[in-house]
Amino acid sequence: MVRFRVEEKLREVDPEVSLAYWDYSMDYYLPLPSDSVIWSSCFAGNGDGIVREGPFRFMYGGFNDLIRRDIARNGTCPPRLINKDDIDQLMRFCYYAVGFWHVILSLIHLCLSGLSHFSKLDQFISKIRYD
Repeated sequence: MVRFRVEEKLREVDPEVSLAYWDYSMDYYLPLPSDSVIWSSCFAGNGDGIVREGPFRFMYGGFNDLIRRDIARNGTCPPRLINKDDIDQLMRFCYYAVGFWHVILSLIHLCLSGLSHFSKLDQFISKIRYD
């Protein structure tokens, strides 16, 4: 919700502004999660092996290694990504425990074959979740 409000305020200054985000609930319906447009060279780059295309190509991540992705190595994202129906059900609740959101948000990290605790930026990433 905060991201939406910030984007609306920015559009008051420049109507062409938009903030990028990945609605991974759309990828729930793909036969292979690695087929998502997010893994194209226009966005995050390839989703298999060392990232060789897109804006993150040949960048170094944690442990001074090149960024590597293995999207859904087994063909599915364990346990599974959330879909639009899941979101509708979640929005019916008035209160959410912080730990609950960590579980939901960790699903995408499992799909990407890693969790953010390996990153030097994990505290920053965790902070963004609440902004």
